[in-house]
Amino acid sequence: MRASSHSKLALAMLAFVALSTGSMAYVQPVEAAVPMLSGGVGEDDFEAIAAQKDKYNVKLLFTESAGDYLSDVAVSIMTAKGKELASTVTDGPILLMQLKPGTYKVKATEAGRVQEHKLVVGKGRAYLQVRFPMLETPAE
Repeated sequence: MRASSHSKLALAMLAFVALSTGSMAYVQPVEAAVPMLSGGVGEDDFEAIAAQKDKYNVKLLFTESAGDYLSDVAVSIMTAKGKELASTVTDGPILLMQLKPGTYKVKATEAGRVQEHKLVVGKGRAYLQVRFPMLETPAE
């Protein structure tokens, strides 16, 4: 699959940041028809993804209901009619995307738990926090 121009730009910018600061953040650009950037684990990674947020108009945040951040969330972005546009597995609690204005379905799966949400993207920025119910721990 060819990387989009947005993905190439994001990779180039991250390389510049790594060379100029002497450290590399673990922000994961995702190759897809929809430009995406995933990450946010640890302070350096969180700062690196925060520095890129203005290049994207959609931010998804994945947490448990108690507020704990989640990563390794399987995410599918679909049109309102259900046609899949992109899918990925997150490398942190934050997924940034660039979507055209419209209505989308977001399906997120983590540890067998599934959440489906409607996402409306307008001319500004869209934000969605996906909260998964807490996993029950077996009684000892």
